[in-house]
Amino acid sequence: MEDILERLDTLEKKVAQMAETYYLREAESKELYQYYAAAATAATTTFAPLKNHVVHLLNEHGDFALHVACERGDADTVLALLNHGAYVVINKADDKGDTPLLLASSGKYKEIVLLLLQMGADVHHTDNYGWTALMIASYKGYAEIVRILLQGGANVHHVDNTGWTALQRASSWGHTETVRILLENGADARRKNGEGASALQLASRKGHTDTLHALRGRQVQQVQQEQQEQQEKSA
Repeated sequence: MEDILERLDTLEKKVAQMAETYYLREAESKELYQYYAAAATAATTTFAPLKNHVVHLLNEHGDFALHVACERGDADTVLALLNHGAYVVINKADDKGDTPLLLASSGKYKEIVLLLLQMGADVHHTDNYGWTALMIASYKGYAEIVRILLQGGANVHHVDNTGWTALQRASSWGHTETVRILLENGADARRKNGEGASALQLASRKGHTDTLHALRGRQVQQVQQEQQEQQEKSA
């Protein structure tokens, strides 16, 4: 504990000298992160000396300490940072357009995703390619993360810069459980992407049989529902 405090004291002086630019080189950013992680493990209160500087420090890729902790799946450090003011950068994007929520979703870090959403993370934010956290999780087949994001208000109909939806990404890779969750939340199985292909066609091309069954079942339900609605209007 004393060793950590001594290193933090040394680091605080280094950080104070950089406070005007709020910029750290890559090596210094890694060093800073290591101290954050050590402090979080030992005692959250050791963050206090750095409170005025921590949330503004950037590495050369535009990542704040919160971004780095989320990308590495370090829930203790994420919590410590948020408790000491990092919530003000919770929706800041790095050079790739990634926010802490996108990074945590990409890493399948359930605890961090839940924490970020509770702290006000923007579930609708898109990166430089138009991808949301939901699209990233769907593409990777992280069904549990997908469910959490949808419960947090994620838009199941969002289209990225190339005209793809989360359902189309999941279908193309045969992530059947994820596909079912998206369909249950209103995803359109018949919608076509920027290349003119529907989720059904994408799954068929790759030979994802189980995914095809899920999509076809939903398609039949959609047709029946539309027919019923039409009949009710005509009556």
